[in-house]
This record gives sequence, C-alpha cells and structure tokens, in this order.
Amino acid sequence: MSARSSSLKGGIYVSLALAIMVAPGGRPAWADTAVLEEIIVTAQRREAALERVPMAITAVTAQEIEARGIVDFASYLSGIPGAAMKDTNAVGGEIKFRGIGTGQTAQMSPTTAVYFGDVPVVHTGRNVNSSYNFRIADMERIEVLRGPQGQLYGANSLGGAIRNLPNRPVMNEFEGQVRLTGSDTSDGDFGYDVEAVLNLPWIDDTLALRLVGYKAEDSGWYDNTFRGGPPLGSLPILPPGAPGSLLPFIFQLQPAAPAYAAPPVTRTENTNETETTGVRAMLAWQLSDRFDMALTLAHEERDTAGAAYAVFANPFTLPPFVTPPPMDFRDYEHYEATTAGMSDEIDLASLEFNYAFDVATLTSVTSYWERTEKLDISLSLISFPVTGQPHVFPQISTRTDQPEVFTQELRLTSSTEGRFDWLIGLFYQDIDQNHQVFAFEPTGLDLRFYHTVALSIVTGGLVPMPTTTLLADNRANFTDEQIALFGEIGFDFTDTLHGSASFRWFDVDQSFHSESFGFQFGLAQGSQSGTNSETVFTPRFALDWTPAENQLYYVSASEGYRTGIINRELPPLDCGQELAGIGYPDGLPPTDSDTLWNYEIGTRLSSASGRFRLAASAYYGDWSDMQLNVPLSAFSPNPAFSFCSYDGVINAGDATTQGLEIEANALLMDNVRLDVALGWTDAEFDTTI
Repeated sequence: MSARSSSLKGGIYVSLALAIMVAPGGRPAWADTAVLEEIIVTAQRREAALERVPMAITAVTAQEIEARGIVDFASYLSGIPGAAMKDTNAVGGEIKFRGIGTGQTAQMSPTTAVYFGDVPVVHTGRNVNSSYNFRIADMERIEVLRGPQGQLYGANSLGGAIRNLPNRPVMNEFEGQVRLTGSDTSDGDFGYDVEAVLNLPWIDDTLALRLVGYKAEDSGWYDNTFRGGPPLGSLPILPPGAPGSLLPFIFQLQPAAPAYAAPPVTRTENTNETETTGVRAMLAWQLSDRFDMALTLAHEERDTAGAAYAVFANPFTLPPFVTPPPMDFRDYEHYEATTAGMSDEIDLASLEFNYAFDVATLTSVTSYWERTEKLDISLSLISFPVTGQPHVFPQISTRTDQPEVFTQELRLTSSTEGRFDWLIGLFYQDIDQNHQVFAFEPTGLDLRFYHTVALSIVTGGLVPMPTTTLLADNRANFTDEQIALFGEIGFDFTDTLHGSASFRWFDVDQSFHSESFGFQFGLAQGSQSGTNSETVFTPRFALDWTPAENQLYYVSASEGYRTGIINRELPPLDCGQELAGIGYPDGLPPTDSDTLWNYEIGTRLSSASGRFRLAASAYYGDWSDMQLNVPLSAFSPNPAFSFCSYDGVINAGDATTQGLEIEANALLMDNVRLDVALGWTDAEFDTTI
C-alpha cells in the first residue's frame, strides 16, 4: 500500500448559536443573586469550579435543560461550539467534535465517548458501533468535553466525551414533581412528553431513593403512499435480455407468481413516529462521614415505526413499462412495499462507592448493561431488476445487535490540599456482542431464488451464483476485552502556575466469529473468524496560569486513540485483484488504533461583577493512521465490472484539523441571560491511499 499527498479538503464548518433565557414570573437560580451561577463540574474526576478547569468544556445545567427543553443529544449539541451530530437514521446518530468523525457509524468505532453517570455506554462491535442516547430526564448536569480525552475516559474519545449526570437522591427532603409538555409537528401530528420524579428520604437522612419515570411520543411526518401492488401477471413481460425479462422464468418455475399482489402496508401516516419509555431508580446510602454508596438501575426503550427519509424509487425510466410511484417529496411522502422500523432497548445497572481516606478518596464503579438494537431495512427496491417496476413485492432485512458490557473502574484521587494533586486508576471492560442480519421475502414465492437461477441463465453462467432460497442469514459474535492503567499528577510551581501530566496505558484483545449463508454473501458464505490484540500508551501535558481570581490561561498537548476492528475474510475469486491492488493479496488484516495529537491554547475570563464570562480556545489536531472505510471495487483494474461488492476498514490516511471556539454568557437583566457559542473548524486530509 502506498500513500500519496492529496491535501483534500475535509470541509470548513462554522457554527453560531444564540440563546436568550427569560424567566417570567419565577426567578431562576442565576437571578437570585443577580450574578451568573457558579457551576461545579467533575470532568477531571474531582470537583472543581468550571472557571478553574483548563480544558474546552461546556456544562449544561439543570436550569438550562428545563429552560431550553433539552431531551436528547440533538437538543443541545447545536449550541456547543465545534460540535455536530449526523442523524444517519439507518445506523444511528454520529456525534463529531472538531471535525473528528467516521462519516458513518457502521463497522468503525465511534470517535466520541458517551457516559451515563460514570458508566461508558459505547460499544465497539463488528457492525453497529454507537453510543446509547438516554433521554435527558431529571439530569443534574451535562458535561461536554472537546478534544481527546483518552487519559481519563478511555478508548473512542478521540474527538471528545459527553457525560450525562443524573440527579442523585436528596437525603433530607421529600420531593415529587410531574412535568407535561405537548408539541405539534408540521406535516405530522400531536406529540407529548410526560416526566415524573419522586424523592424519598429514609432512615435518619442516611438513605434515600429517587425514582424517575417518563414517556414521550414524537410525531412523525413521513407518509407511505403504498396501497398495495399490482398482480405480477399484469406487469409487462419483456424479451429475454431486457430489464424486467426475468418474469418469464419466474412464471415458468412458480405457477402461483402471476396471481401474487403485494398487500397494503399496515402503517401509512407519520411512519417515522418515535415513542420512548423509561424508568430509573437510584438508591443512595451515606454509611458514615467517610463512606457512601449508590445503586442505579435504568431501563429505556425506543420504537420508531419507519424511516425518516425517502428514496427515489426509479433508477431510470422505461416508458411505458415503469410507472413512477404516486409520491411527492415536498410533502414528505415515500413509496415502500413494507414499513421498515427500528427499536432500541437498554437495561443498565451500576454500583458506586466512595471511601474517603485522610489523603485520598477511593472510588469504585461496577456496571453492567445490555442492549438490543433492531433495525429493519426495506429491500423492496430490488424488485425492479426482477419485474421492471420497483416496490411491487416486499423484501426486508432485519439487523439485530445485542451487546453485553461489563466494566469495573477503581481510582484513587488525592485531596486538593498541598502543592501536589494526583490520581491513579485501573479500568477493565468486557464487551460481548451478538449480531445477526436476516433478510427474508414475505411473499412466500421464493422470488429471489428464481431471480438467482434466471440471472445465471441470462449471464450464461459466467457468474457463479448460489442456488438457495435464503436471501441472507449472518450470525456473528464479537468480543473486546480491555484492561487499562491511567493516572494524573499535578504540581503548583507557584501560587499562580500549575502543571499536570496524565497518561493511559491499555491492552485490548478482540475476537470475531461469524456464520454467513444466503444469496447476499455469494462466495463469502461459511464460517469466518479472527483475532486482534494491541497495546497503546497515550499521554497528556498541560500548563495553566491564573494571574487573577477571574482569569485562567492554559496550554495543552494530548493524545487520544480509537480501538481497531477485525476485518471479514473476503473470497479470493471475487476480490483477489482488488486485494492485490490495495496491497493486501492475502486478505485485509485487523486495523490498528488510530491516534490524534491535539495542541490547544485557551482562556477562561469572567467580569468582577459576576454577570459576564467568556471561554475561548484555539486548537490544532494531527490525526494519524486514520481508519477509513474503503469500497474494494475501486481498486479493480475495471471497477465497473468488479464482482467484489465488499468494503473494508484499513489504516490509510492522515488528516489535520484546526479551529477556534468561543463561548460567552451575559446576564443582561436579573431574569434575562444571553448565551453565545461560535465554532470554526477547518479539517482536511493530508495523505490517503
């Protein structure tokens, strides 16, 4: 494999967010003293005022969550400088910070780590690699950390990390509240969001239970105009060799086929409607002045009836044989012979305890969560090459991912007294993910089988095709076992100058095994397996200066990383030339982790009156050994005639990203606050394959 200079522009991204929060009637917390509220964060694994944290971090408080109606990632990331979210619908959303992302969430691991409390809810399996987006209900705070966070937050925090921190039980207060909001969606229907919270103090204010329940229905706006297909026997039968010429072969082999007509879909209006239901319980126990524990149980499920996009159904038009389906993109209509929806469900449990010694606090976080993510994908468009008209019989592919993740973290954090501060920790994670893709044909006519036979006849047998009635069945298991040692040490050189150095060393072992059968996998059917192991060390160095109480300046250099994956085996008959063209004649090896060095300078300033504050940072990132998803057919001597329809992930490029981020908050009046966020990002490839 050779690299060449490309200097390909990755794009310049500019974001600007303005928000004015007004509190008519009531007075928010920041209005009680006519100054901006002090925000305490734990991004450095210890409590600190936001204005004293030398990194690019945004904290979204409970008051802001309520005032802005924040319910999920998309609700607040638009107000974070340098942040972007791509809702890819079919494979989940992708969160990018500072231009660092994969471009898709399938196969490659994410570049942003997401935490629920102290639990990472990111999985890195073979096919779907995403983080779970818990609905923002009864949250104390959201912390958004930009730039590599590998030292304290581990793998897949290449671009940053998000921490959703739920409210903890209050020991000495009975509390109950219910919140109900409604919405109306243009081209859709009415929606609602109800949330209930109950806080119960027990046993002399040493034990408390906090219960949270919520349900939301977000209306869809896409309509499916499919009302049933015509009988296959009524479609025009073209001469052999012409598009749509497979019908004669189908009718000869399947006498029942001419009378078949696709039934109407069961859901026609607002097909992308989403319903979310969740419950959460947290039990906190203050055993002594030094020792406390918290047990958290959470369950959430989300169901979406159908896709929030439309695909133009006609690859090309052959009048009068192909009739455009009755749909209007301007009215958010699509035409599908099936309603392909998705569902996502997660169960999470975590146990945390803290014990305060004289010089440090020991924290243990043990967690387990399991998730079932199901996605239906309509394949009805492929009825076009069989019949000459798209979407006349339904075909569907169901993809299911079931990760089970166990994590254990132990860390010892020093007290903040003295010139030294330090942290040392141990992290263990075990990911066991089952994955299945099952494609089937609800017609019961085995049309794909006859398509296979006919295609072999039409091509003269030049393309070896499997004679099977099964469209696709792939069952795979992926494991990722990781152990890491991390730490940080800080030192006060003077009363105003502080330096710190942190690191993370990790060792990962991965394994992959799959069984694949059916037409979709062609000559790649059968068993596949592979292993991968890697050891990585990532450091961070920072220096901050506080010449005055309301001024902070810092510089930092940090490295982040993302774990690699195991590539599937590819059939040499289909992909031999392509593999040789990319430099891997013996097959694609596992990818190595890619790393990003980030160099940053920033400041945090606030006015003496406490009514204005400013945070600004400038950064330069050097991304090395990028994991790129590559369509292998592009490396064929004749790509248009390549039989290698597969892709792979390889370390194949380098890129740079640079930008500027500014955040400002101003209390214009006691009940009126102005928030401004500005981000400018310039990212480009330096080398590619």
